[in-house]
Amino acid sequence: MVKHLFLSVLEISISASLPAVLLLILSPWLSRQYAAKWKYYTWSVLFLRLVIPFHIPLPRPAAASIPLPLAADAVTAAESLPVPIYHNSAKAAGISLLDVTAAVWFFMAVCFLLIHILSFLYYKSQVIKYGTFIGDSRILQQIHSVKTSLQISTDVPVIAYKDAPSPMVIGFFRPVFVLPDSTYTEKELYFILKHEFIHIRRHDIYLKFLYTCAAALHWFNPAVYIMRKEACIDMELSCDERVVCNSSYADRKAYTDTLLSALDKHHKKSASFTTQFYGGTNIMKKRFQNILSDRKKRNGFILLLAILILTAAANIFTGLSHPGKESAELAAYIKDFSGSEIALDFAEYITDDDTKRKRKLIRELNLTEGDGLYDGNFADGYYIYNPQTDYVTYPVSDDAVYQFFDWGRDFADSDLPEDLFITTSDSNDFSRYLNTYENAKPGMPFFIELKDGKVIRITEKPMA
Repeated sequence: MVKHLFLSVLEISISASLPAVLLLILSPWLSRQYAAKWKYYTWSVLFLRLVIPFHIPLPRPAAASIPLPLAADAVTAAESLPVPIYHNSAKAAGISLLDVTAAVWFFMAVCFLLIHILSFLYYKSQVIKYGTFIGDSRILQQIHSVKTSLQISTDVPVIAYKDAPSPMVIGFFRPVFVLPDSTYTEKELYFILKHEFIHIRRHDIYLKFLYTCAAALHWFNPAVYIMRKEACIDMELSCDERVVCNSSYADRKAYTDTLLSALDKHHKKSASFTTQFYGGTNIMKKRFQNILSDRKKRNGFILLLAILILTAAANIFTGLSHPGKESAELAAYIKDFSGSEIALDFAEYITDDDTKRKRKLIRELNLTEGDGLYDGNFADGYYIYNPQTDYVTYPVSDDAVYQFFDWGRDFADSDLPEDLFITTSDSNDFSRYLNTYENAKPGMPFFIELKDGKVIRITEKPMA
């Protein structure tokens, strides 16, 4: 389960990084042309994509397969099949490198998320424990006025906390507005409250949690960390734009003075899952320029739509490129079967009439004149090419179909040809059938049908 989740996350990490990198490259130009809120919306879409591990299903043509012979022919073929030859050089099913990699990924993802959650819980407990609830009527009246103008009905208590790095909102379901133990003018307090309550109005703390979840799942991808930082910057820029919307230059200048004053008084590292943000001198300079700019910016709906289309296209591309996502039938030796998972050593089934593939095989095997395969037809009409013995583990669908021949008459009392070809959806029956072979490993490959990364059909076909 963890392994397949890891593979899905890996694909999504690649598909979402493509539009993200393009967005980062074009960011300076986009910031001049479009309001920050459009990039803010775009980042939200990309991060949402990063935490949803699925691909858009596409209709696909039915996979070409070797048709099953008629029942009577199958029995004749069964009698003529040689005794299975077991490939003792093949790996026994066990823990693969992919299993270990997936386990490490899962462990790191859980640790990453837990560290941030525990850090948040500890910081909030410190605020509640050592902070002081504010009952100043001047502040409470300002809060009521701002909440009314923003149509916020949520009750938000106010706490003064001396170690707060800056004014912030902390908490999800019961947000708390935290003020440093400082004195603010009425104008400064108004801008601070409006900025923080816009964050509450837009549920930005939930978005920051989304960013953190994405960073946890994709901790191995440096692009996600850059995306996370840029998303937080655009969140602040878009919030600034909302605060000074339709304001005079004097009010916008007063707002930048408020931000600068807050930074002069407190300058500490950002806490997890709060609206507190600094980002450094260059980022603050960018915010001030954006606030004071009189430039008319364009509607960014087309930008958002373009990123959505690009993300969908990247999603489809990576889905197509993954062999487990398409419905396909492949030949493979069964190395282990537990009912819910199957370990497969894939092989290539080459028929005698496939002259093009035969010529290529001769080159791959470095055959020379005098070798049997070089001089004539395949002895049994086919050749099973299995250059590697590594196996891959796939989940088995709950409604998978198993088809096999009852060589030893273990399932059918009848000798009638039509009764010897067994079709069942019971994995226990198939497991019992495999146990009739030495080490429960048939010497001939089965035909495996995969769809959406799962095995949906396992079929035994006569090879002669």
